[in-house]
Amino acid sequence: MKVPKVQESTSNITQGVGKNLKGIGQAMKTMINLNDSAKQNTTAASTAAAVTEADDIPREDLLHLTMKLSKRLKTQEAQAAKIKAAFKKSSAFVNGVRNWVKHDVLECVEPAPSDLLDELAGWQKSWSTQEQSRRDQMEAYRGEVNKLEDDKDQAIVDLSSAHRRELLGLTSQLKHEAAQLVQEVDQGQYATLPSSVTQRASAPPDKEPAEEDTPLSVNGDALNGSPKSSPEDSEEIAPPPILNTVNYDNSVLGAQVLTLQSKCDSLQAELRRQERELSQARMVLSREQKKLSEKEEALGACQNRLDDALEAAASAEHARRELGVQHEERMVYLQLQLKNGKEDSSKLVSNHVAKLSDKESELAAQMALTIEKENIIKRHQAEINELRRSIPEEMVRYKAQMDAEESRLTGKEAEQLRSEVASNRALVARMRIEAEAADKAHATRTALVGTLQAQITALEEPMKELQEEIASAREAEKCAKEEKQKMGEKLKLEGDRAVRLKAQAQLEVAALRDAHSSEMVRQIAKQDAEVLKLREDHKGKSSLARQLVTEKEATIEILTKEVEELRSEVETGGHSERKIMELAKAQAVRETDRDIQANEDRRELERVTRELKEKESSLLSANRAVSDIRSEASDLRRVSKREGVNMEYLKNIMVQYLSLRDTAQKQTLERVVGTLLQFSPKESKQIEQARSAFWISYWTGPKQIQPPSNGVYMGGSSVPTSLPPTP
Repeated sequence: MKVPKVQESTSNITQGVGKNLKGIGQAMKTMINLNDSAKQNTTAASTAAAVTEADDIPREDLLHLTMKLSKRLKTQEAQAAKIKAAFKKSSAFVNGVRNWVKHDVLECVEPAPSDLLDELAGWQKSWSTQEQSRRDQMEAYRGEVNKLEDDKDQAIVDLSSAHRRELLGLTSQLKHEAAQLVQEVDQGQYATLPSSVTQRASAPPDKEPAEEDTPLSVNGDALNGSPKSSPEDSEEIAPPPILNTVNYDNSVLGAQVLTLQSKCDSLQAELRRQERELSQARMVLSREQKKLSEKEEALGACQNRLDDALEAAASAEHARRELGVQHEERMVYLQLQLKNGKEDSSKLVSNHVAKLSDKESELAAQMALTIEKENIIKRHQAEINELRRSIPEEMVRYKAQMDAEESRLTGKEAEQLRSEVASNRALVARMRIEAEAADKAHATRTALVGTLQAQITALEEPMKELQEEIASAREAEKCAKEEKQKMGEKLKLEGDRAVRLKAQAQLEVAALRDAHSSEMVRQIAKQDAEVLKLREDHKGKSSLARQLVTEKEATIEILTKEVEELRSEVETGGHSERKIMELAKAQAVRETDRDIQANEDRRELERVTRELKEKESSLLSANRAVSDIRSEASDLRRVSKREGVNMEYLKNIMVQYLSLRDTAQKQTLERVVGTLLQFSPKESKQIEQARSAFWISYWTGPKQIQPPSNGVYMGGSSVPTSLPPTP
């Protein structure tokens, strides 16, 4: 195994992780700086808006300031893009680590426990649920705030329009009453003239015809003295006291109208002040909403980091599982090779031993036969030698006997002796022939013995080779046992190391989870505190707005009462219509400009909100496209790995899988087959669900199956829906 290479790669990966963490820290610092700059921009915007409301900055300067703020926002968006690029780089680094784990690490890593993965999945699910509920709560809060703002704006608009209508009605009513008072004053003045004037007006024309044409002016010019009237008439017609009263009432009414106008101006100033406060409150609310959006973005970034961490953990777990499957595959392959080697060696040894035993038995039989033949030959040779040694003696003794017998016997007996001698000679010749045949047979046997000895010598070499092969096979078996023992020890060490790595990984995951949980709890508490603070601020501002509306209503009621009192006090006289109309026209122009500006601001806000929604939708579509591309890349990666599968090895695995009866070994081989064929997580989950459903249906009992309608199936009516695993 490439332990030094793995250690070197591990050190490189550790250094890369350190650099990546430094980059993430710098990215977080940049995010903090962006948040601070956003706060500064918001403060600058609110200050600019307040200055605009207070000092009436021209629209061109306001647009210039807005362009500056938009440029700052674009700069911040560029920095955010850089941060996203840094995060993409970190994700690419994580993918590199994942590829390194897949292709370079050859150590045995035991897969993480399922309870830890379930706990991580449950924790992620609960976190996503909490995040969704928090987002829903923020959306509801935003809707409530927008509704309150709309109600407040509508109430202010209604109040302003009602106040405007009330002022216009009061103005028109005062005009009408002033005209009526003037008319009544004119009529009353004519009715209260002195009797001398009445008599002159009713005198005959022959006495004083010039006095009939003297007009009675409404405005009192003729009554106060006209240049056309004579001195006598001016002396006789004195100004009546009611004109002085009317003039006094007119002056009092003008003073009261001026007072009312000043109160209206103060009320309008108060209304403008309240509108400025309301605009400031809107800016504060928009700033708080912006802060909330920034916090939501920070939470989204934290969620993305959490998703990346969980994805990295899942990738590491998947890599561990793949390594475990590869290790199991290697173990199965080694076990198969070891088993096949053992079977081959045992078969070879048994065959060699059987052959050697057969050859030894044949050699032993041949040696026994050879020894027996040698003994027979030696015995015959001894007999022949003894016969050879006894022949001369017998010949001499026989000749002597024959001579003695010839000298002693008669002719008939001599003939008989001759026949016996002839027979003895024939016997001797036959014995010689047999001796020669025995010599030949002995030579043949000697040659056969030599041949057998040569064969034995020739067989001794294969025997030695077979013995050497047996010794080498035994040595190989011994080495295989030692290798197996070493492999077992190594597997035990690797298992212990895997257990240590697993414990260390669990500790790291627990530490990471605790740290992230504490961080997220702190962030959630901070967000909740900010939400509560915003709610309290909103409640305070809402109460302030309601208080302002109440104060305005009270002021309007007071002004209405004062107008009623003035109306009741006014009996005669008039006031300047032109001044009132100018004031009303200026007020209408100011209110129209204010309404136009408010409508433009509202349209700008709607446009910005619409652009923000479009950007969010485009971001969501981009995220979906990225997820689709990742899934396609994983599918292509699995397909490329599936193309390099050894079909012979897969066939052997399938044969062994179909020949096994143990469920645990079959599950192991199923994982091996899944690794070879690159099953996707969805397919693996489908297999697990099918296995679970299979065992549930197996233990719950058989299910009634009706025979088919075509009459092909003629079996029983009760057939189990599933069977135990195929051995």
